[in-house]
Amino acid sequence: MGLDNWIFITGANGFVAQHLIQRYLKEEHTQIVGIGRSISREKVVQHPRVHYQVADLTNLKEMDTVLRQHPWKRMYHLAGENRADIDHSNVWKDNVYASLLFLDSLRKLKLDSLESVFVIGTAMEYQTQKKLPITESSIVEPTSLYGWSKHLVTSSAQWFARTHHLPIICVRPFNLIGPGAREGIIPWIAQQLKEKYPFEELPVTIHLRSLSGIRDYVDVRDAVQALFMLSEKASECVGDCYQICSQKGASVLELVSTWEEVIQSPIKVITPNTHSSIIDQDCFIGSYKKIRGSTGWKPTYTLKETLCDIWKEMIL
Repeated sequence: MGLDNWIFITGANGFVAQHLIQRYLKEEHTQIVGIGRSISREKVVQHPRVHYQVADLTNLKEMDTVLRQHPWKRMYHLAGENRADIDHSNVWKDNVYASLLFLDSLRKLKLDSLESVFVIGTAMEYQTQKKLPITESSIVEPTSLYGWSKHLVTSSAQWFARTHHLPIICVRPFNLIGPGAREGIIPWIAQQLKEKYPFEELPVTIHLRSLSGIRDYVDVRDAVQALFMLSEKASECVGDCYQICSQKGASVLELVSTWEEVIQSPIKVITPNTHSSIIDQDCFIGSYKKIRGSTGWKPTYTLKETLCDIWKEMIL
């Protein structure tokens, strides 16, 4: 019987963490420790090999105790605030300050067993590009506070990797979707459809703020597989940054059309501005050429397959 591999995940109550934990439970001899600030572990996968602890990344003493518990093999720093519209101070504290403290704790501990530390950025670190698809070498100039906070995190992480030789790998996911998601346009549409199901009046009416924007959507299950495959190639990938995306763009109208296929009913969209233009749309589409070259990864879920799984979860 082999020794257990210890996996450490911050933000264990979150959307991505739940799917990452499920992915690691497929691996034998793996123990997973997840930390979060919530006392309730309701959202955390229930399994004998999943251990949840309440801990605050900004509490140095608390984190020092947790980080000394096991010979960690892989770490995934998924904790962070992505709702910049609520409280700007939380964005800086939970994204930048907490991440810097976490990485500095790892620097001080010098964990010999550690093979990889994943730091999560965002596609929102990039500015709107005229040349598509967006690559890792595209211009980084965020247009939102959230984007700037994540860029500071990934930039700092790469500094820790270069200067202190921490085995850090940065990733910039594009729009993650899938079962369990609560933020973004796709869950918002799904929630409105659920409230009217079973559909008594057709077309089904939903409300959206705008019809503009073309985005690159990637299934969270594909994303965690990308993280896993990067982990397997950690010795070749540390110190670098990789995008996780589908390399396909979908407009809001395409999302609505796909939802119509899933629910097999027509949908009518109402926006605040009935004359809203969708001609000059800002477009965010990424390239997965780099991560595919390093790991062989590519997305497997289609948009329709993902929406079908979201819908099944919501109505069952």
